[in-house]
Amino acid sequence: MDYEIVISNNASEELLKIIHKYWIIDNEKFKYNLKEIMFEDTPSKILISEILSYSYCIFKAKPCALCASNSNIIIHDRKQLLEVTVCNNLICDKCKLFSPNYKKDALISNDLYYNLALLSEEEHNVLKGIINLKTKFLIYRHIFNNNIEDEAIWKVINQLEKLGLVWIERESSWKIKSFNFDRKLIDILR
Repeated sequence: MDYEIVISNNASEELLKIIHKYWIIDNEKFKYNLKEIMFEDTPSKILISEILSYSYCIFKAKPCALCASNSNIIIHDRKQLLEVTVCNNLICDKCKLFSPNYKKDALISNDLYYNLALLSEEEHNVLKGIINLKTKFLIYRHIFNNNIEDEAIWKVINQLEKLGLVWIERESSWKIKSFNFDRKLIDILR
């Protein structure tokens, strides 16, 4: 999970400490509950509305499950941040509006075990290869057998992307920068 906390220059020192505690997530849960934040370090009364008026987050989302474009989501409160972090299959706003493939009720499960159970043997082997080989160079060499245009392999990788098990980071020219996967898969596939 990758996100950035944006804080206004006008925030007081006292408020800065609280803002950081308000937004910090550890293992998909907030590190501090609201009562700890509000009473631990604050001699004066600071309201949640003050925290939210001086800060927000920018969440760097996984690529869209339909068009594979990268996007940033502006987050305005903790509830929204939690919802976005646990969502494994974000769909960009443009695909929600225009794509005939977007169906609200057909979104992919966030359960890794469920999605792994949907894989064929070939898809499972390619996923294990991506996880073990890690680098783009080795993936091209051993999974694609140096044939980057192999349609059969791309079909498998596209299926893995649809299930949210892997995602490809691309440059603006659609050139592949890296193959990525959920780190929890390392332990699950051992």
